[in-house]
Amino acid sequence: AQAIMPYVVGGSEVYQQQTSWPLVLEHSDVVVLWSANPLNTLKIAWNASDEQGLSYFSALRDSGKKLICI
Repeated sequence: AQAIMPYVVGGSEVYQQQTSWPLVLEHSDVVVLWSANPLNTLKIAWNASDEQGLSYFSALRDSGKKLICI
């Protein structure tokens, strides 16, 4: 699994910081979401939800890039 991790999450270490949304938007043509529904889960937090990632999904939609949800 660690062999493909840099291509999936941006690094080979499990606890390493993942690739930021601005970089994903700038350098990708296709974004694949595997077993996730971020439009729901980004609204959930340990305390008050900050919903930080939602604006990036709007930017992804507006960019015309392909989004695949599996």
